[in-house]
Amino acid sequence: MIRRIKFTAEAFEKYLDGLNEKFDTTIIWNTLQNKSEYGIDRCEKGYQKVASVKATIMANKLGLNLERASFYTKCLGAAFPAYGKEGKKCVVEYAKSYNLPYDEKEIMASVIEESFAQSGKFVVVGLREVLLELFDISKDSDIKEIELAKLYHEQMEILKIFDKISKDEYDRNEKLLDELIDTNINEIGISGCKKKLQEYKNSLQVKANEMTVEEKLKYFDAIDLYKEYSGDECLINFIIFAENPE
Repeated sequence: MIRRIKFTAEAFEKYLDGLNEKFDTTIIWNTLQNKSEYGIDRCEKGYQKVASVKATIMANKLGLNLERASFYTKCLGAAFPAYGKEGKKCVVEYAKSYNLPYDEKEIMASVIEESFAQSGKFVVVGLREVLLELFDISKDSDIKEIELAKLYHEQMEILKIFDKISKDEYDRNEKLLDELIDTNINEIGISGCKKKLQEYKNSLQVKANEMTVEEKLKYFDAIDLYKEYSGDECLINFIIFAENPE
């Protein structure tokens, strides 16, 4: 059970402002260094650093809180299972096959909180609510820094697709998407830009490689191994600590 500290509203705001630096030493952030989405050579940590820098630069242009924009972006990228969308599919399938509860937002919030706690950081009452709003990808947020995080998370999802094709395609499309955001963000807002990126992603004719049955079985075996000594929190522990099944 994670012990959550109670802060005053003013102290909680100051706590949020300091989380970006603290997050860089958490377990979940550090484990991303050797993990990549299926079929991509670049490490996930590299993608999330790029996304957080972009969010910080845009927050500065819009007069928003730079530290929180960076922190929220890192959280959003880091809390997804280690192997990107293919890994997430496997975890969802596993949960269904064993009749385990699976609520994506709750699990991701637990991953971040657990990672903070194990890294010796305070987990403060109110942080979970912020994380649950951050991880609700389908809804717009009143907090602009959270919307920035969602926007640049969407951009990274698109760039990962082009990374599977060629370096030139990645670089060319990164510039294209940056220009799309810069040109439109003042006119249609952060959420509007995010919707434009989603439409663009859905129009792409590129399909990500699917995991083979054999690879999924390896993935499930890895989860079962954790289940033996992790109890009910096997999914959370697996997402944070799982080794590459290959």
